[in-house]
Amino acid sequence: MLSQRAHHWRGLLRAVKRARPTHLPAHVLTRAVAEVPIHIAGFPDWEIRAVRVEAEGPSLIELVDGQLQAGTARSSRAEG
Repeated sequence: MLSQRAHHWRGLLRAVKRARPTHLPAHVLTRAVAEVPIHIAGFPDWEIRAVRVEAEGPSLIELVDGQLQAGTARSSRAEG
């Protein structure tokens, strides 16, 4: 994906462009895929976590200038 969109990525990384989505999935499914503990002597322990986020169904929410419009329902569902 990075090589297919190299021009766009370079512009975003140089901060000469802004990327704003026009649509987002109405529902997403988020699943933990990895957890790695980090132990460094003399510092508090911490953990890096990776998740997989994917669309759940074909429904989309339209955004205007990257923003959710007033009156658009928001919901939250978690699956472990």
